Amino acid sequence: MQAEEFLQFLLHFANHTKPSLDSKVLLLLDNHVSHLSVPAMDFCRERGIVLLTFPPHCTHKLCPLDRTVFRSFKGRVNTHLDHWMKAHPGQNATIYDLPGIVAKALPQAATPENIMSGFRCTGIWPYSPDVFGENDFAPAYATDRPEPTTSSAGSATLHQGSSALHQGSAFHQGYSDLHQDFSALHQGSSVLHYSALHQGSSVPEFNPALVRPFPKAPPRKAVAKPRKRATSTILTDTPVVAEEEIKKSKNTAQKKRSLGVKKQSKASNSENCLVCGEDFTTSAPGEKWVKCVFCDGWAHELCTEGYEHYVCHVCDEE
Repeated sequence: MQAEEFLQFLLHFANHTKPSLDSKVLLLLDNHVSHLSVPAMDFCRERGIVLLTFPPHCTHKLCPLDRTVFRSFKGRVNTHLDHWMKAHPGQNATIYDLPGIVAKALPQAATPENIMSGFRCTGIWPYSPDVFGENDFAPAYATDRPEPTTSSAGSATLHQGSSALHQGSAFHQGYSDLHQDFSALHQGSSVLHYSALHQGSSVPEFNPALVRPFPKAPPRKAVAKPRKRATSTILTDTPVVAEEEIKKSKNTAQKKRSLGVKKQSKASNSENCLVCGEDFTTSAPGEKWVKCVFCDGWAHELCTEGYEHYVCHVCDEE
């Protein structure tokens, strides 16, 4: 989705929800770049729509559509696609067949029950702050690794300490004792010892992770300029809108400046304005220049305004 399409969605949303400055409507969304456009924020502020973004990397738990509607929609599409393939043996489904499949699957997935269930299971409405437990906030084993800010000596000490902790754990010792007891049993040292081992409650059960541990992600790489961490934000707040306007103006100025430098490198006859004679390098940031199609000369766009047929003084062509 682009910023233009998101603005069209906001028009559709406002026509159906009828928000106003006295009766505002809350719209929850993610931090996609299309949602951070200044025209969309201004439109929402004028219509009484409050834009609230989810925290980063949490939409799989907090987005109602992801929890109920989209999951059901995917399953319905697969079911109807299977029916289509059975009804058309030997044929491949194309993009022209998908609209008919989606037209059947979407009404079955986007039901009022599924939509209300999505808001309920995420704790949004009815509001439930205890809908998620401690296990939902626990880091994954594969990506749970220290930050790169620690020194090499500290990392080595931490690694040695974790190795010593793993070697000195009771679980590892129990596995070593189990291995020794089975070796003694294989050598025929004592059948009674095997019975005692089999009946003993102190020996832990065998875990396949001891033979082949789970994969672990490599250490984090140190970044010279770390990326700014995103947070849950009310996009219609004045500071957020002002910050986005500053970013947009800077990006527009950089694009125009880079475009002007690129045009200047292609100019062959002159680097000064054909009308006022100003040097291109001293022009204001974002100032537009136009090019003569005959002599490849350059001039300010403002200098050529008002002339329907401006005669270039270099090549004497209109």
